[in-house]
Amino acid sequence: MWCETVTNLNAQALVFAGLPPNQLYRVRPRNHREAIWAMTEALRCRGIRVAIAMPMRLNDVEARRLQLAAERGGGIGILLRRPHETIHAARTRWLVKPALGDALTQRWHVELIHGHGRPTGQSFLLEVNRETHHVREIAIVADRSAASTPAIVAG
Repeated sequence: MWCETVTNLNAQALVFAGLPPNQLYRVRPRNHREAIWAMTEALRCRGIRVAIAMPMRLNDVEARRLQLAAERGGGIGILLRRPHETIHAARTRWLVKPALGDALTQRWHVELIHGHGRPTGQSFLLEVNRETHHVREIAIVADRSAASTPAIVAG
C-alpha cells in the first residue's frame, strides 16, 4: 500500500520494476489525520505486507500507534523521512543515499543508523539490475590507490 501524502507515485516505474499493478493499493488521504489512519489500518491488515508513506510530521503517539499496528499485522511499515526527522518508535532507521551506478545498474549507499542493539554505522551498497530487476548487496571496496608504498628495509 502506498499512501500518497506529499509526492505522487510513479506507478509505471513500479510496473517496470516488476510489481504487478493489481498488487498495489494507492491511498490519497486529504490530510495528515487520514494518512495516519490509513497507514495504521494497512499495517494491521495481515493481507498487506508493506505500507509506505512520507508523512509531513509524526508525533510520538502516532509513531507508537504505527509500530503496534505493524507488530499486530506482521507487515512492514516504511516511513520516508529526511535525515534530521527521526522517529524514536522505529525498530530500525536507515540512511539511504544514491550511489554511482551505470546504464545497467542503479545503486544506493545504505547505512544502519539505529537498530535496537545492533551495531550502527555499518553500511553497504544495494544494487538493482535495470534489465532483470534483481536486487543484490555488493561489497564496498576500499580505495587503495592512496595507500603508502612499501618500505625498503636494508639488511
